[in-house]
Amino acid sequence: VTVTGCQLSELPKPVAKIAPALNVTNDVTYAWDVVLNSNASSPLVVKYNTPTDVTATARVVKGSGQRSASLRGSVQLMSQGVSTLTVHRVQAAALTRTGQLLIVNASCPANSTVNGAISIPPPPAKVLCPFIMSGLPPMDGPVMALVYVEEGSQTPLPVSPTRYSTADATRTSIGNCVSVGSSSALTKEGSVVALAGQPSSSSRGLPGTPICRTASGNVTFTFGPFEASQCGSYAFNADFTADLTNSPAWETAELGFKVQVAGCP
Repeated sequence: VTVTGCQLSELPKPVAKIAPALNVTNDVTYAWDVVLNSNASSPLVVKYNTPTDVTATARVVKGSGQRSASLRGSVQLMSQGVSTLTVHRVQAAALTRTGQLLIVNASCPANSTVNGAISIPPPPAKVLCPFIMSGLPPMDGPVMALVYVEEGSQTPLPVSPTRYSTADATRTSIGNCVSVGSSSALTKEGSVVALAGQPSSSSRGLPGTPICRTASGNVTFTFGPFEASQCGSYAFNADFTADLTNSPAWETAELGFKVQVAGCP
């Protein structure tokens, strides 16, 4: 006698692993220091009908490069048997330079997510959840998937780690060069609107961008002439910004002082 249709005492678990298509890069990341300073007095007294120049030193200083590795890959999820299974959280983990565990979230496809759970159809279907990791040691190491079946669970599925190799990895430079620019505004006390056209500015000495080594130059801010109705107290603010290549990062230096426009009839 065969008895069928019984409910399983324990639901099958999904199978998770790091997908074979794992992209590894060897990165060299450069840090930059940005300086903008001036010896202008505060307040700077400007006669309304006489242009006054203030020269500021602008400098970008390139630091030494730091080597690291980056990973781009996916956590691969598969169901078992004929059932559609679900999980609630998918992550990837690897070891940092200091031996700490770096954990990043994997982004599962929107069409696989229902009410906060990630659905995994029956085989042979696979769900791939991409992830990006950076700042890892510039050497071979392990990376593993962390998949949590139950919502709020702190115990991931048992998954064997995958070894990645940096031997033949592509080399990339992050922040090897910078593009620089400056902006300024002169705002009268009690107002939030900058005075149009004041001050004008020009730069000299800095090479054209991109700049790939330590460099310095001058930025000259010219205050005035002003109209006879524009005397009063102002706040001057300027910034000098360096945008790093191959990176969303930037460095900014700020300069600010008070300006007194005087002598109006």
